Order: sequence, then C-alpha cells, then structure tokens
Amino acid sequence: MRFRKIWKAALFLSFSVIFFSCGISQKSTILSGNTSGNLANGGILVGDGDTIYFNHFGDHNKLYKMDQSGDGLIPVSDEIAYSLNISGDFLYFLCGTENNAIVKMKKDGSERSVLSNEKALSLQCSGDFLYFISMGEETNPDKTFTLHRMNKSGEEVTRILDDKIQQFFVSENRLYYIRQEDRSLYVSDQDGKDPVKLHDGSVINFILYEDKIYFVDGAEDKNQLFVMDRDGKDLKRLTEEKLSSFHISNEVIYYGNTTEKASMLELKKMNLDGSSKEVLEEIPVISILSHDSWLCLLSMDFSSFSIKETLRDTETEKEMVFEYVNPPAESALAVYDAGAEVTVDQLKVKVQDVYVTNILKNEDPNYESTIFDSVTDGAFVFLTINAENLGEEPLELYETLGHILDINEAYPSIYWYTFYEVEEEILSGEKKYAMPASFLQTMVLQPRESKTLQLYVELYDVGNPIYLYIKDPVNPNSINALEVNLPEYVRVHSFESALKLIEKTFPGNEIILQNGIGFLKPGTEEEAMFYAFEVRNKELSSPEYYFVERDTGEIYIGEPDPSFPDFTAVPKELWQKP
Repeated sequence: MRFRKIWKAALFLSFSVIFFSCGISQKSTILSGNTSGNLANGGILVGDGDTIYFNHFGDHNKLYKMDQSGDGLIPVSDEIAYSLNISGDFLYFLCGTENNAIVKMKKDGSERSVLSNEKALSLQCSGDFLYFISMGEETNPDKTFTLHRMNKSGEEVTRILDDKIQQFFVSENRLYYIRQEDRSLYVSDQDGKDPVKLHDGSVINFILYEDKIYFVDGAEDKNQLFVMDRDGKDLKRLTEEKLSSFHISNEVIYYGNTTEKASMLELKKMNLDGSSKEVLEEIPVISILSHDSWLCLLSMDFSSFSIKETLRDTETEKEMVFEYVNPPAESALAVYDAGAEVTVDQLKVKVQDVYVTNILKNEDPNYESTIFDSVTDGAFVFLTINAENLGEEPLELYETLGHILDINEAYPSIYWYTFYEVEEEILSGEKKYAMPASFLQTMVLQPRESKTLQLYVELYDVGNPIYLYIKDPVNPNSINALEVNLPEYVRVHSFESALKLIEKTFPGNEIILQNGIGFLKPGTEEEAMFYAFEVRNKELSSPEYYFVERDTGEIYIGEPDPSFPDFTAVPKELWQKP
C-alpha cells in the first residue's frame, strides 16, 4: 500500500443538487407549497408574496429570506433546508443537516418540529397533505424511491405508489410522475390509482406550466426539450440542442446549452414555442429557480466543486452573488495494489474480475438488428467485486463505492457507480457481464452479509489503471483507492472514429455523415453494422458513397439500389486502396 499527501475537496456538497434541473415560475396556477420546477431543482428557493426564502451560499447554505426589492436580507435558520414548501404560516422542508428529515417550522424560524426522521429525497405540500419520496429504511430496502403521503402533523402515513419513481408533482388532483423502471411519464389520480402513460421511455424530467407539460427526452443521450398537452397529445420538439437545465419564468424558457459549439455551458433563453433563441451569457449553470421577476442561477466550478449562487431581478437588473467554496482539507491518499483485499471501516472489498468493451449488444428480441447496439468512444467498464459487511449494522453501498475520475487532481471528483447483484456463473461465460433492465442506486448489505456485485460505469477518458474509490465514514477526509488494471480488448468503430477513418482515407474532400444501417455484408448472409458517408470530390460531378463496417473498420464502396428505396446507397463491394 502506498501513501501520499494531497489536497482534497469535500466529496459531499451540503445540499442535494439534481444535476439536470427544471423549473416553472410562480405564475403557474398550481396549488402547491412550491412550484414543480423549484422542487425538481432541490427546492432551495420558495416565494411567498413579497418574501423570498432561499439557501444562502455565502453563509454556509443557511436559510435566509429577503423582500421582493432584494433588501431586508436576514437569516431564518442555521440549518440547510431544501424541498422548501410554504403553507399558511409554516415552512415545510427536508433538513440536510439531519439526514433529510421532514421538518415543519414557522416562517420566522420558531416552533420547529420534526415530522418524520425517515430519510426523504423530495417533498411537496399539496392541499392538506405532504407527499414525499422515501429513501427507504436499512431494514426495508424495497421502500426506496417509493411515494408516500402524510398529513401536515406527520401522521396518517400512506404509501401511494409501489413503483420506484424519480420525480413527481401533484397538480389539480392529478399525480404526474416518472417511473424508474421504464423512464416513462405517467399521470394518475392523486391516490396513485388509474395510471395512464403519457410518454414512453427516456424521460429525464418534466415541469408543468399553464396547461402544458415540458419535458426533456434523453433518448440517444440527446437531452432535447419537448412540450405536449397534459393528456399527452400534440407533442412538439422545441430544441435540437442538448440541455443541461431549464426553467420557465414569465413565459420565457431559460436553459443551459451543452452543444459542442459552446466553449463552456451557455445560459440561453427562448419563447415558449422554441423561437427567438438568444445566448445570455457563458456560465456553467446547473440549476435555475425563480419567484416572480427574480431568477436564481446555480453554477459550478467542477475543478473545486465550489458553487456560485446568482440572484437576479430581471426587471431591475439588480444582482447579488454568493459563493460556497469547499474548504480544502489535507488528506492521506491510500492506494492499494490490484488484487488486494481492502477493508475500510466495516466494508471488505475484493475485485474478482474486470470486463471492458466499447459496445453493448442489444439482446431485446424485439430489436435484434445491430443498429440498436450501443457504441461509445470511451469504454464501458464492468467491475465484479465481492463485498462483505463485517459490522453489526446494515451498510448502504451507494455513495460508498465510486470511480475516481483523475487520481492526480488536487480536487479528485467521484463518479458513483450503479450496480446490481450478479450470479457467479456469469464470470465463466464469454461476455462476463449482465445488463439488467434497470440499474440500482441503492444496495444494502446486512450485518455479516457477503454479495457478489457488478459495478458499471461508462468512461470517456480512459486511463490504465483505473481506481475504485471506497468511502471511509469514520475519516471523511481520507481517500482509499483500489487500483484496477484494465485488460486489452478489441474496440469497434463509433461514428466519430469511422468519420476520422474516412477523412484520413479521402483527404481534401467534403464528407457528409449520413446514418448507420444494418445490412448484409457483401458476399455473405451475415448482417453487419455500417456507417454511411457521402464523399464529394470537386473534380467529380456526382458524389460517391462509402461505408465503414463497425466491427472491422473495413471500407466498402456504396451504390444506390432501387431494391432499397429507403437508403441513399447500400454497401456493394470492399474498397481497395489504389
């Protein structure tokens, strides 16, 4: 084992940021303790007439309030409050300093009481009830990510949905939610009965504004913004761009743009129909909230994990900027050699196997074509480990095991693994990994329990070795890293690498990327995946077509074929270098 000193930022931010965020302005007619968008952002801001309550990032994220003019800035409570709701004279929120307990408190900070010590993920006050997503109990992991309801005294707790969900909002006696299993958007009555699917699959999040639902579709990792009626009809796409966050205030959509053309994240705005797009400023915005004319922008410095909070009045242009900076702490980095059995506090970990590929074959019988396979320019990494709880208390593994993105950074950041149980016999097969219908973000080891797990991550900047992070709850400033050597593996071509191959093979020509097609390999009965390109030579009157076979990198000459009218061209014969 090797030790060296580094400077490390705290890995846990003192409030819960939902990285892809959304919001609506207080103009919405929703009868709720806060707007759906503010709650989706973590609910660190809520408005009450001419008073705004918010987390003050310049004062350790304490709860503050100010008036509509931006004056009268005073503290309300020393605690970290998010999922903020207001009903009558009381604030309801999740307390980040008390393991996400549900708290009730008067708006002046008095008469504080804990309604539930159960760890919650999000909270909404609607009518006479409080709705919340439970993070489960160590003795009952099936409760994790399920929706519950109780009265405002913390009594009459009822489970509303058996499905695990990632976002919800109650509006006009209807419950809207995203189900984790299929990432589809549903609506039911407020008791969770009679569910109807509004949009099928890949929904990252949604907001309600007036009579519409705005949502981000993450299909093919595009993160594009769509809008539809609340019954799921009249679906329209509003952006081609990839979004990092969005919000609607006073009939204007504000959003973070992450297209490759941007030197960094941009804050943009557009009309509700997607017209009149305009860049406002370059800022790495991760969350946008609002009340009346005030916007709250959260932006992050990913090198130090410091967060800047900008409160801006869009009418007067008055602006206040606060910043939370993770204080660096000198810490020992313990690196364990590959193959070692590592014990950190009550958790013992040993890596049994590692499998690396840049292609995941689609095994759904309804989508057998090779065009449905997933290919990355990075790598899909599957670590099979044995994890054993040596202690006498249950142990939650999520946010305990992660991947260190760059072990040499002064502020090493952690990507938390998703994982699942795996049968031992999978390791003796050719594939050596399992792809469940849905990955887990919770896994509890009971006292003295041992499990074989597979940890999954997609890496874009792949080094060798990589490092498995093991959190030490007793010494949070320490970093324990288990070295993992990646085996050699055969890479298939992605769109990007195929484009580079064509550019190198036909320099000086205009090259247009067309699409990917599954087609019979010329001269065989074997289906293969091809990337199609149109190559325009200035000396030729008509374009030429070439195809790169994904698995081999071989180039084929393509020609139009009337037998396949849906394709501009199809692969015909292997290209030979002149």
